[in-house]
Amino acid sequence: MPAVEWIDVGYKGVGGLSGELVRLLLIEPRYGLFVVAPITVLAFAAPWLNRRGTSFLPSRETWFCLAYAVAFILFFGCVQYTRLQYVTGIRYLAPILPFLFLAGAAVLLRLPRWLAYGFALVSFVINWSISMVRSQGSVMDNLVHVFVSGFQLPWLTVLGKTSKQYLPWLDAPVNALPFFVLLGVAIALVWTIRDPAKPLDA
Repeated sequence: MPAVEWIDVGYKGVGGLSGELVRLLLIEPRYGLFVVAPITVLAFAAPWLNRRGTSFLPSRETWFCLAYAVAFILFFGCVQYTRLQYVTGIRYLAPILPFLFLAGAAVLLRLPRWLAYGFALVSFVINWSISMVRSQGSVMDNLVHVFVSGFQLPWLTVLGKTSKQYLPWLDAPVNALPFFVLLGVAIALVWTIRDPAKPLDA
């Protein structure tokens, strides 16, 4: 890494395991694993299902998924550059998401429907808000922004912010809803028009 903050810790920013870094990786409001993807919490209950013999995921695969995730968490708990994730959002722990989801899905299938749908809905809303707003604030800031200001599209937001310089005729904020409607219509047409080459009067 180039000379940035925390480079003096350990060997160029990589030192011993830090409880603070592990806490940031897991529950930091801007990029913590359990905040950004709350459904991953379920993965750590998967071994209990294996013990009861009610999981679709065999015990060896369950332990591999969890060991892989824990290894990543412990490794990046030693890397000071973990603190820079406020700029990019969840980054270092992204490779463990499929593994934790696989283990978590085994638990999700055994939960009561209302609880399983609740977990899925919360995770969907959080992730959709993060991808729409893409701010450097907390997950809650992204949620508030979407629910107060409406649907967002990152490219449309950038266009609105640079409009004074590049598009002076665009003086009002651009609403993303018409783009979502157009996309919905396009998807509906793709699935409903069975033979697009046929003439309309055929």
